[in-house]
Amino acid sequence: MGSAPGPAAELDWGDEKAGGAPALLLGDRNTTPGSSLFRRLERAGFRDANVPDRRATLSHDGLGTGDVEDSGWRLDHVLVRGLDAGVRTERILDGPITTQASRRAVRTTLSDHFGVLTTIGAAGAERGAR
Repeated sequence: MGSAPGPAAELDWGDEKAGGAPALLLGDRNTTPGSSLFRRLERAGFRDANVPDRRATLSHDGLGTGDVEDSGWRLDHVLVRGLDAGVRTERILDGPITTQASRRAVRTTLSDHFGVLTTIGAAGAERGAR
């Protein structure tokens, strides 16, 4: 089984697909702002979308206990490059739920990662406006 492509290969692929057009890089990057990988993405022109909600997007114990604590790990990102639009993200789907398993109530979360909702405004829209 091959390994996942590294950041350089992902950036090359993105450049090939975007062809100089604005680009979005979304998902679980397994890196936090300030890390060496995050700085590499910034050097390639990507910036963190306006994120007024800086809470973590990962819950270590959520699936097993339903506890929604702030782990401090914001791993899921919306990064933009060359996009002249208001972009805002916030954490969603982060509350515990109770479901039935083997006829027992089980408190859990939907995933070990919370959702990230992104709103992209019109070109030239004020960044950071709520």
